[in-house]
Amino acid sequence: MTDRWSQRLWLVAFLLLCSVSTLQALRIAVDLGDSLSPTAPYAEANALREVDGFRAQGLWHDFGLGNVLFGHRFADEGFLGHPEDLARSVSLSGVYTHYPPGPEYLLYVAELIFGPNSIRLLRLLPIVIGWAAALYFGLSVRRRFGHGTGWLVMLACVALPPFHDANVSLHLFGYALALVLVELGLCLRQRNGWAVLALVGFLQGWLSFDYVFLVTLIPLALELAMQRIVPEQPARARTGLKRSFAAGAGFAAAHVLHLGQVAAYYGSLPHALADMGSAAAFRAGQTEAHGLLEHAQQGLWIVSWYALSPYPVSLPFYQPDAEYDYADFIFRFLGLTMAAWCVVGVIALGLARTAGGRRTGGRSPVAGWLTINLLGLAVCSVWMLAMQNHALVHIQVLYRHLFFWFFLALLFFAVRLAHWLPGGGGGPEGQNGPRA
Repeated sequence: MTDRWSQRLWLVAFLLLCSVSTLQALRIAVDLGDSLSPTAPYAEANALREVDGFRAQGLWHDFGLGNVLFGHRFADEGFLGHPEDLARSVSLSGVYTHYPPGPEYLLYVAELIFGPNSIRLLRLLPIVIGWAAALYFGLSVRRRFGHGTGWLVMLACVALPPFHDANVSLHLFGYALALVLVELGLCLRQRNGWAVLALVGFLQGWLSFDYVFLVTLIPLALELAMQRIVPEQPARARTGLKRSFAAGAGFAAAHVLHLGQVAAYYGSLPHALADMGSAAAFRAGQTEAHGLLEHAQQGLWIVSWYALSPYPVSLPFYQPDAEYDYADFIFRFLGLTMAAWCVVGVIALGLARTAGGRRTGGRSPVAGWLTINLLGLAVCSVWMLAMQNHALVHIQVLYRHLFFWFFLALLFFAVRLAHWLPGGGGGPEGQNGPRA
């Protein structure tokens, strides 16, 4: 077999590996049939009714905003099934004004393609977008660091539940992580790509508020982390700052546009600002009667909860719900939470150093590992610290924020382990070791 054919077969095998999560998502979609996703039935029911309204009344009937009370589809779910949530969340007529309507627009497109009746087919749109994002992400890692690192990273990612369990969602959960993968892929490339990052930031902003800190901080954090992951790489903090500004500007532009929608709907910019401001204050928990210190302490406990354990006894405000298994929504890899993996990494690197493992670039690998983990934790936890009520209620959404922390830690180890592979991690497809 010639080297060219060998390289092609290895590439096909790698692309198949990147597609494992898509196959898992397809299986979930088939199992669900035309029922709502158990992960986000509330949001999906709202979105389906909103799109029913778009089709019946026109996309711009309420300045492009959806009506969550339109029709009677899935009447026991979402705002229609929980009228106690209406007062602080929607207008009197049922128009939803808080999150941008990007997911609803995507669902509208899916219904134009597949029709409104088969929810199973509608899930193909987020699944295909997630598949394309996984392929781009995997190929970007392989191109930057060599195929050995690419294989290690993708093997770990496809074993991770958050990498596939949201790909079937008809709401923002089905697209947000896919766009994070695209942003990571762009940032791993040495060229600037500021305009593309601004576009990705805009698209992410048109989906939600939740990813604002991730979208904005990932480019800078990744450049800072790269000095520990690949010590021979020169510092590129300025590039990271420019990329972060571009992504953040795109995200902000989406919300300025959405604010304009809401202002047009209400006929008043101050009314729109008051509406969205009150929603943000509620999500932050600032309406509660407790002081700044207590608020900060609760925020730290929330972050600890996400990072360490599903049922810590030290969280007095946490009340387990027998009908909702929160343990399913704690970020785990091979059964261990991220904080546990941080400890495992310290032990492994310490043992390797004791057994004769060398330092990389004159730096202690343990110090580098701890720095990487602190950087990942800091970026992923800002929203949880700022929006505490939201972090407590929407665990099934926010635990996926920890993927960036996982990726930094994974890349730290994968780059080192790849050098143990034949050819130093380059193998039959690429060059040895990290490459630009």
